[in-house]
Amino acid sequence: MFGCRGLVTGLVGGPAEAGPAVRKACTLTFPRVPPGASWAILPTVMLTKYILAGLAAAFFVFAAGRAAGGRGWVHPQVRAWLLLAAIFTGVSAWLFYNG
Repeated sequence: MFGCRGLVTGLVGGPAEAGPAVRKACTLTFPRVPPGASWAILPTVMLTKYILAGLAAAFFVFAAGRAAGGRGWVHPQVRAWLLLAAIFTGVSAWLFYNG
């Protein structure tokens, strides 16, 4: 059962003084996820690793585009793009390895 005594008490003085909608909201029960429901997050993780890999590739392209602009690979913006690409590549690789 979801208890909201502290929240409602601070706002309107408690569920006894509140209207029926607030009293009903305080007694809602939420279904629990069964213990074997690891499948519930599988599609999200599966999609996330591809999105991060795509973003890492995009950051590498942005870095290369900025480096071709004149100052080369030592420009701070190029290094920032490369740092982002490295982070996204690392997280994506970790998800591919562990997911």
